[in-house]
Amino acid sequence: ISQVPPSSILNIRSEPRIVEQQFGNFQNFEEVQNSRDERVKFGRFFYRFPSGEAGLDVYNRVTSFISTLFRDARQMREKGLDVSK
Repeated sequence: ISQVPPSSILNIRSEPRIVEQQFGNFQNFEEVQNSRDERVKFGRFFYRFPSGEAGLDVYNRVTSFISTLFRDARQMREKGLDVSK
């Protein structure tokens, strides 16, 4: 962000929805193997890791974030700000 001209920055915020998938805290090899086996049976997208999250959880976070981006851009355009650059 240091190379972006300050006049081009409309807003800065920390966004916790944009993080990597949490796979849990695996300390035991047997637990890892059990989770892998369960994930294959249940489905990669829907399996929620112990103390972690499913691909579906990630999908929901990201789509919520994208919706927020579009909403914010629309609100800025309505205020007369140029968000096309």
